[in-house]
Amino acid sequence: LLQLNENSNIRTVNQSTDIAGRISVFADLILLTNNSAIVSGSFSEGKAGELKINSSEIEVDKSIIASTTFGKGNAGDINLTAKKLKLSNSGPNDLDIESGIESGTFAKGDSGNVFINVDEILINKGFISAKTGGEGKAGNILLKTNSLILTNSAGIVSNTLAKGDSGIVSISTDILEI
Repeated sequence: LLQLNENSNIRTVNQSTDIAGRISVFADLILLTNNSAIVSGSFSEGKAGELKINSSEIEVDKSIIASTTFGKGNAGDINLTAKKLKLSNSGPNDLDIESGIESGTFAKGDSGNVFINVDEILINKGFISAKTGGEGKAGNILLKTNSLILTNSAGIVSNTLAKGDSGIVSISTDILEI
């Protein structure tokens, strides 16, 4: 069991031209709640690290799993494998926090790719994204699942908010409910 609650985090941070460290998490159950995070980030010219997460069950509630940059560097890829994945925003909406999995940049770098291989996915008021807020290219999202349920403004998006190209969103599923 890995449980992060109330602003808890596992984080690697880069503030130079180097690469932020890779984060690898292997646990039977992963619970992230109330503004908690697993994040690799860069605030300079360096790259954010890769995230590799493997679990039987992952629940993310008002929390995030992300590889992000706020400088010139590229964000890292996210590789997530599980039997069940639930992204939600339960309880009162007093916190302006959306649950999600994101590889993103907010300056010149490219975002990474998001690879998800999960048997069952439920996204309720949450998101999976590869995005850029600057000049970089957004990464691809490759999602393989048996069952995908999206409710209450949930989204799976590769987008750019500036000059860069968006990536490809590829979903392979037996059951899709929107």
